[in-house]
Amino acid sequence: MIFTEFAQMLYPFCGNGKYQSDLVVALVGNIIEDTDDEICPLLDNKPDYLTRIYNGAKPFPRKDAAFVVGHLDKVKFENYISGLSDDAIEGLRTALSEKGFVVAKKYAVASKCADIFAEIMTDCASSTRQRPINRAKIADPFEALKSAEALLAMIPAPTQVEPPEQPLLEEQPYISELYAAYGDKEGVADFSEEHLPHYCEYCEDIKERRIDYFAAESIRRGVSELYSGEYASQFDVLKDETFDGVKNTARKTFPNGYECMLGVMEQAVLIQVKKYILSQSPNWISNKIKMGICHFLVNDNKLRWVKK
Repeated sequence: MIFTEFAQMLYPFCGNGKYQSDLVVALVGNIIEDTDDEICPLLDNKPDYLTRIYNGAKPFPRKDAAFVVGHLDKVKFENYISGLSDDAIEGLRTALSEKGFVVAKKYAVASKCADIFAEIMTDCASSTRQRPINRAKIADPFEALKSAEALLAMIPAPTQVEPPEQPLLEEQPYISELYAAYGDKEGVADFSEEHLPHYCEYCEDIKERRIDYFAAESIRRGVSELYSGEYASQFDVLKDETFDGVKNTARKTFPNGYECMLGVMEQAVLIQVKKYILSQSPNWISNKIKMGICHFLVNDNKLRWVKK
């Protein structure tokens, strides 16, 4: 076992919703003795660097492993693991068994983890190279697929943002365009909120459109927080990919603005957004999110339902 495999095994039990980089800090910090004048150089690195070590994109540095071995405190690490809940320790015992480390008694899980971690650091410190997990040659493509799915499943889901009862100021552009689309179909000039009670179809429609908008807003906020903002630019990537996929549909001729909006939404759910790196994680893409992105494009003046 190498460090990335060890860390990923522990994450479900020790992660507590932390960033993966934080878990690396916690593991290393709890296997080395406490000193006032010396810290492991690895812990001074940026979260992105530590995340790559966690994911296996970068091997655990040999010099940092040597530091750990020179300041090893297995009792401290045992205490760290022993502080987990009984359910977590039992789950960790099962995980160890799946990795080939049979622990007969639950109370021995902590010492087994400390022994494994110490062995990993010793091997790493004495080796000239460490095999990154993502470069391993996997003969069975289904095994590779399962590995990729496991990594995607570890990405924390974004916090879902519910639509407030009253629309926010930033919602006004796309809502105004929806009213224009409703009015264009019904032949009502200056269609507004006051007209909704007379058109039940649109009462339901605008409610659903706001849910879609906030599904996309959840992604906008989520990527800004994910791994210390490392992927914040991905929301713009998602918008660009969506626009490229629907712009030709938006340019077609429709009987009215409402039909134009429906046509674009139908196209939005069909497109693939492969440049958006979270597109394979079900928590980070959905039909509602894709349709919600269209409302962001209206806010950006890139889409219009009613041609002026």
